[in-house]
Amino acid sequence: AVTYLSSAGFAPLLSLNRQVRERGGRLVLCNLRPEVEEIFTVTRLVDPSGKANAAFLMQPTLATAVTHLCESAISQ
Repeated sequence: AVTYLSSAGFAPLLSLNRQVRERGGRLVLCNLRPEVEEIFTVTRLVDPSGKANAAFLMQPTLATAVTHLCESAISQ
C-alpha cells in the first residue's frame, strides 16, 4: 500500500535489513508499486535482474518471496 518513499524511509529499512542479516536472515521486498520500485531501483538498493548484490532482494508477490527464501534456505 506504500505509494511514496522519501529518503528518510531508507534509514529504518537499511537498519532492519542489517539486523536481519546479522541473524542469518534476508529481507525481501515484495508487491511494490511501480513508483516505489523505481525509487529502490534508481538508488540501486535493489537490482530488478537479481544479478547484482543489492541491499534488498525484490520479488513481485508475497508467494514468490516466500518461495525464494525457502529455496535459498534449502540450497545453503
